[in-house]
Amino acid sequence: MALSNLISKFFKNSDRSICFDFIPDSIDGGFFIVDKQQIADIKNGMANEWLTQQFVTLKMLEEQGEAESIPKGFIVSSEVLTRLD
Repeated sequence: MALSNLISKFFKNSDRSICFDFIPDSIDGGFFIVDKQQIADIKNGMANEWLTQQFVTLKMLEEQGEAESIPKGFIVSSEVLTRLD
């Protein structure tokens, strides 16, 4: 079983109504943005599971040098976005 399938099973019933908005950008690649309050909720452990999972994934990309943190989310380059599935 693939790791992604295993992780998906944990979150298949999660509320997905609150999530990062993706804004494509022809220069920077793409922005993943949420309200500052949502960022605070994530950091305080008060956000829903789906939003937290997205944040953790983007934070891991940042730690690998593949994304950049901004006040309301993250910037991910086009090169990295094309490698993601």
